[in-house]
Amino acid sequence: MAEVYQQQAAAAGINVTLEVLCADSYWTEAWMVEPLVASFWLERPADDILNTLWRLTAPWNEAYFQNTEYDQLLDEARRTLDFETRRTRYQEAQQLGATEGGHLIPFHLNQFTVVSNSVTGVPARAIQQMEWHLISKSE
Repeated sequence: MAEVYQQQAAAAGINVTLEVLCADSYWTEAWMVEPLVASFWLERPADDILNTLWRLTAPWNEAYFQNTEYDQLLDEARRTLDFETRRTRYQEAQQLGATEGGHLIPFHLNQFTVVSNSVTGVPARAIQQMEWHLISKSE
């Protein structure tokens, strides 16, 4: 994915140098230090991910997104008891983050898990990391 971005940037006359780091140094030397990094986020509820990634004061605001209107939308969503109003505010906030923020989101992963009735321990949730040590198969 980084190489594709590098090629697309080159077509626009922008030179991008890729540097691959080991996990033990990536989190201390690159993440939240370098101006452009790659990271990966798993599924989270809207309130959690929108506040974690783009809120002005969020410690993991990777893109250093600073937009008070965005924060106000999140605050309104948290205050309301009306589901439709909350959903609308989160949608508006997400749109602001997507159009004005600094994240490149190339895809969203849809995942399905299908198992036989003889398989137990597979949780009914969408997550990419299976907990294989909890799964068993009966005869």
